[in-house]
Amino acid sequence: MRHDQIVPRARKVGLIVKNLNDEVLVYDLERNKAHSLNSSAAFIWKKCNGRRTAGEVAQALSKEFKVPADEQTVWLALDQLSKFNLLEAKITRPAGMPQISRRQMMRLGAAAAFALPVIVSIVAPTTANAQTAISPSVCNARLQPNCGGTPCTGGSGGQTCQPFGAVGAGEPCKCQ
Repeated sequence: MRHDQIVPRARKVGLIVKNLNDEVLVYDLERNKAHSLNSSAAFIWKKCNGRRTAGEVAQALSKEFKVPADEQTVWLALDQLSKFNLLEAKITRPAGMPQISRRQMMRLGAAAAFALPVIVSIVAPTTANAQTAISPSVCNARLQPNCGGTPCTGGSGGQTCQPFGAVGAGEPCKCQ
């Protein structure tokens, strides 16, 4: 398949998408990953409708941002979108399509740097992993004000948390 026939399609299922001023935040419910797409990466992702070629997306990117952009710019974004599972199917760069790095693109000048598609991704903790465990042996001024007399979170029922000396956040308590 020639590179001018590639028609990627953006993935929509299993994602929560939030449009912000200069970026798009995408949360992947299946992989518990959050992705921040800068304006050019988001533009390219939104243009991936299964009907446009990489060349057509490059033309639209140039027109929208008023900067020079070519298929290599689009493929830089498509490589990232594919890597982060934001396309319906994995894609591979066509044979003969040279690969340009972000560093090489930065050397092309400020206009090309502005069009540089960037995706930042983080793994979001699951609900169970996001909960902070509080040790019953440490006072927490917010959860155990003054530490004394507060029910213990550990040990057998009916015990209360008492300070070892001065009361303050992070100071040790013991259950009695």
